[in-house]
Amino acid sequence: MSNVAVIAEFHPYHNGHHYLFEEAMSLSHADHAIALMSGNFLQRGSIALWDKYTRAEMAVADGFDLCLELPFVYATGSAGDFADGAVAILENLHAIDYLAFGVEEAEPEMFDEIAEILVEEPENYQLALKQALKNGASYPKARQMAIATICGDSAAALLETPNNTLALSYLCAIRKLNAHIKPIFIKRISNDYHDTDLQAQISSATAIRTALTEGTDVSALAAQVPPATYLRMEAPDHTYLSDAMLTPFVQACRLREPELSDICDISPALADKLQHAPYPIDYEVLVEQLKTKDITRSRIARALLHLLLGYTESDRQKFIGSDYACYANILALKKESSSLIRQLHESSMIPVITKKADFDTILSAYPAIDTELARTMWQYDLRATELYNCIYYNHYGITLPNDYTRKLPVL
Repeated sequence: MSNVAVIAEFHPYHNGHHYLFEEAMSLSHADHAIALMSGNFLQRGSIALWDKYTRAEMAVADGFDLCLELPFVYATGSAGDFADGAVAILENLHAIDYLAFGVEEAEPEMFDEIAEILVEEPENYQLALKQALKNGASYPKARQMAIATICGDSAAALLETPNNTLALSYLCAIRKLNAHIKPIFIKRISNDYHDTDLQAQISSATAIRTALTEGTDVSALAAQVPPATYLRMEAPDHTYLSDAMLTPFVQACRLREPELSDICDISPALADKLQHAPYPIDYEVLVEQLKTKDITRSRIARALLHLLLGYTESDRQKFIGSDYACYANILALKKESSSLIRQLHESSMIPVITKKADFDTILSAYPAIDTELARTMWQYDLRATELYNCIYYNHYGITLPNDYTRKLPVL
């Protein structure tokens, strides 16, 4: 029995994800497909449109056998942390044969060449990188310039798009972890990642979110998403969250004058700007005011999330030092995939969590796992759900179930 995995955010789950699923199954000839999905908060520091269980259920309804959660500490990390944490979890399951991901150009040899350079960091790369940084380039731009120096402009161009950058991060993670997972490159056929215009059938997640926030009639989205997603959109009580709803929570957090020195992603320069920013300010305005040439919007948004949940750089270093993977948390599954669940429980080197209340009991059966570290990571996941639920309640006056009271979607 072979299994293929996809790492995603499903923000929201749309036809592009359906295409990725179908291509992953076709190219891998796998028996099962597993999604490893970000929870309630995402890599660009955003709030998920819908909660993690709802999005996981959509993926399983569309064909995935199982959806696991990428822990908060990796889901809201840099591209490197995101990929390293995700690949470590998949590798430690000892049941994943393939990892499928989207790219702008399906050029495995060139991707592999760049990944090798980024992991090994040969002397010529280090010199070119230092020179670019010395000339004032941001780190992402300096890295691209260094690759151009060694491999040429066409290779460096691969670093210009989010999908390609993430694909390279996955390849680097596979190399660094000596993972036995084989990559599958799937050329993206939809519009650009950041395009805001709806297309005939496959539109970007950005375009779909833009249509929702602008009040577009949901019937216009029927052709853009699978049935399970559309059913959610057209429901009379359809609700969703947006980043602007973070305003009162960030304001309240800043009024406490929290210690910023060890918060993940908050540099001394960003801490100084944050401390001098006005208090009564909208979240989006605050992010724009904090943004600089060297500090991207995504970095600031992630930093503010980490501030809200107290995610420290000290804890981040502990997770990295412990090889990233502590557990695999199930968010949704197919009823007929019992053989896959059984395989995971038998083969996995990390706990596979089905019933959340049994976390400590299941964890105790894995003596190789650092119990204290795993519980620390788990607490971040639980608090992220509580924060999401608080934001939802603050806006809609509705109490959502937490991780212990939410019934696991089994389709």
